[in-house]
Amino acid sequence: EAGKVTSDELVDLAGRILGGHASIEEAGAITREFVFPLAVPVRVPDIDASTHQSVSDTITITLRDDPLPPSDKQSEASTPSGAGASQDAAAAVGVQTWGAAIVVSDVLVRYPSLFHPTLGLRTETPLRIAELGAGTGLLGMVAARLLQQRDTPAEVVLTDYHLQVLRNLEHNVQENR
Repeated sequence: EAGKVTSDELVDLAGRILGGHASIEEAGAITREFVFPLAVPVRVPDIDASTHQSVSDTITITLRDDPLPPSDKQSEASTPSGAGASQDAAAAVGVQTWGAAIVVSDVLVRYPSLFHPTLGLRTETPLRIAELGAGTGLLGMVAARLLQQRDTPAEVVLTDYHLQVLRNLEHNVQENR
């Protein structure tokens, strides 16, 4: 119908607005540095920070967020059933750092025992942590650094499914070793 805007056009427009009116391809990947704990703390209701062991050193993680694919791009995963578009959409959400990952990372650094009692203590017992659907890997890398600061032996595994997300995740892990 004349005058109707498609959902793809709306997504593309929103992306251009967020990208400062540049096309998504022109925006390219961005690199950001996250330092925890955050300067402005994430408050957890009914939790007294003094009852939880906090880290003495800051945790710094540098991440690359890959650009989102343009909404009008023909999917490399296109199939007659149309599954390619959903694959592209799922991959797109994994190449950007979610605000929730930033908030949860701050809470983890400030209140590690909220996640597991062992995280709030120094222990010789090796821990095994898996982050499923890690995306850019922020939360898993913050957990690894936190345990490293506490001299707690640990194996931290970051996982995802989509090739573009895995490439970006591998880059981020290498940058933060």
